[in-house]
Amino acid sequence: MSCSLIAGMNMMDLNASELEALTAIPALQLLLFRNEHGGPIHDVTSAYRCPRWNIHEGGTTNSRHTQGDAFDFDDGDAPENWAVAWSAKDVGIYTVKILLYPQNGGGSYQPLQWFIDHGYNGTNLPLGWTMYRFGHITTSE
Repeated sequence: MSCSLIAGMNMMDLNASELEALTAIPALQLLLFRNEHGGPIHDVTSAYRCPRWNIHEGGTTNSRHTQGDAFDFDDGDAPENWAVAWSAKDVGIYTVKILLYPQNGGGSYQPLQWFIDHGYNGTNLPLGWTMYRFGHITTSE
C-alpha cells in the first residue's frame, strides 16, 4: 500500500522533504529529541498512516497514527528502547503518552510513567518481561 510513506524508514536516511512529512514530531522537537538521544532513532517502524493502511496494520479507527502525531519505534533491545522512551520524556513528551511493549508474555503495553512509578528502567524489567519489544509515542497533548 503506497500510503505508508514513512513506515520502516531509517531516520538517518530522511531528506528535508521526508522530515517535513514526519508530522509526528515537529522539526524543532525532532532536533531536540535527536540531540537528547545522542543520535537518530534507528528504526521508526510506523509513523503517519492513512486510514486504509492503519486498518491493514491492525490499528483502531481513532488511532493517533492517522492524525500524524504518533510513531512506533524499535531500537533493538531493552536498554536501547528505554533510552528512546527516556529521551522523549526529556524533551517534554508526557510520560503517559510513551508506551513500551513486552517481548512475550508479561501482559500488555504500559506507559513510561508506570515503569517510573514502579522503579523499572532499561535493565530492571517487570516480572515476566524479557525485553521492551518496541515503543509507541504520541506527541499530541
